[in-house]
Amino acid sequence: RRVLFRSGAISRVIVCTDGDANVGSHTHDEILKIIAGRAKEGVTLSTIGFGMGNYKDELMEQLADKGNGNNYYVDSLAAAKKIFQTQLGSTLEVVAKDVKLQVDFDPTLVARYRLVGYENRDIRDEDFRNDKVDAGEVGAGHQVTALYEVELTDKGRLTNAPLGGVRIRHKQPRGEKATEAAFPMVGGPAASFANAPVDFRFAFAVAAFADVLRNGQDAEHWSLAQIRDYARAAAGDDADRRELVGLIERAMSLQSRLRSAAR
Repeated sequence: RRVLFRSGAISRVIVCTDGDANVGSHTHDEILKIIAGRAKEGVTLSTIGFGMGNYKDELMEQLADKGNGNNYYVDSLAAAKKIFQTQLGSTLEVVAKDVKLQVDFDPTLVARYRLVGYENRDIRDEDFRNDKVDAGEVGAGHQVTALYEVELTDKGRLTNAPLGGVRIRHKQPRGEKATEAAFPMVGGPAASFANAPVDFRFAFAVAAFADVLRNGQDAEHWSLAQIRDYARAAAGDDADRRELVGLIERAMSLQSRLRSAAR
C-alpha cells in the first residue's frame, strides 16, 4: 500500500492485539520485514498487548523494536489510562532517534564488566559511530537506564575515583546527521549499597527480579524476598514502584505454591 506523509505530522501505527497474527502476512519473518521497511520510510510502530494464554510477548517486543516504537502490555484500566492518557504524548513524540550510549570504563579501575539486559539492543563497539547501524528512539519525557555489573581492580577497590565516562550519539527526530556528546562520571562508587542513590537501588531490584524470572546466570544468588525488600525500601509513595513490589509478592506466592505442590 502507498503511505502518504504530511509535513510536520507524526506517522505512527498503534497495534492493539493479543499477539496472534491471523490476517494477511503472518509469519514471524514476513511481519518483521514489513515493519522494518515502514520504519525506514518514517512510519513508526507501537504495540499494545492484551489478553493471556496465547499472548506472544516476544513477537510484540520485536515488532516494536523493528518499528522504532514502544511495546506495552495492558493488564488493567489503570495501565490503559497510563498509556493512552497520561503518557500518550511521550509515546507518540520522538525527541531523538538512533540513540546510542557507550560507557567507557577506565581499565585501571575496572577489570571486567557486563551489561545487564538489552541483549537485542546491544551493538558492537566499532558500530557506535557507524550511523548506518540502526539504534533506538527516545520519546519526550522518557528515561533510559542501563545497568552494568562490574568487577573492580585492586586499584579500583582502593579509590573513590570515577570509573569512566559516557558517550551519547543521536540524530534529531527528522535529521540524518548524528551528533555526539561525552560526559565524565561525576563520582566514584557509593561506599555501600545502602548509601547508593534510591533510583539506583530500585533499578537494581528491577534487574534482579527480571534475572530471577528468566533464570539468569546470577539468579541463584537472590531470593524474591530480598528483592522485594530492596524494592519496597526504594519505592516510597510512587504508585508505579509500589506496583512492582506487589508483582514481586505475587511471584513469591506463586513460587511458594509450586514448591508445595512439588512436595
